[in-house]
Amino acid sequence: MLRAGAPDVDDPLMNLETLPQADARRVTTWTSLRRRGVSRARIQAQLDARRWQRLGFAIVLHNGPLSERQRWMVARTHAGPLAILTAFTAAQAFGLRGWERETVHVLAPGGTRLRRECPVKVRLHLSSQWGEVRTRPSSIVHALPEALVRAAATFASARRAASSPRPSSSA
Repeated sequence: MLRAGAPDVDDPLMNLETLPQADARRVTTWTSLRRRGVSRARIQAQLDARRWQRLGFAIVLHNGPLSERQRWMVARTHAGPLAILTAFTAAQAFGLRGWERETVHVLAPGGTRLRRECPVKVRLHLSSQWGEVRTRPSSIVHALPEALVRAAATFASARRAASSPRPSSSA
């Protein structure tokens, strides 16, 4: 039987090699909990007692504020099981600084629609060539070079995407 905060490692939503597992694992779905043997009554009791929280399609196995990585997982859950973190979010997941954004960027196969009631601001990127999308091995994060190209493509002007902040000189 599942204990709160101790989901099954084999769950496809929990394959998070590049993210701190104890944190991100606390985001799951009703279906995933049921698949792991948690009864409907137990899930509902946890939600009714406000020990867990339902955020649209996602269930968070605590009642506090979401960490950044948990926000990423809630967004990914709403984009479907194949969705991966991309663009600015992937860059941040890889540890790059200065790429932080409020919006969570996820990449999914063409035709994917974001599930309703997602409480996290999400930008859904679609790929018509899903078979060619690369991730870090055993991960839900887009390969860094491709993720950075997607991030650059979000800018309205090529100049802004290509420029980097420079310190002011005192000439």
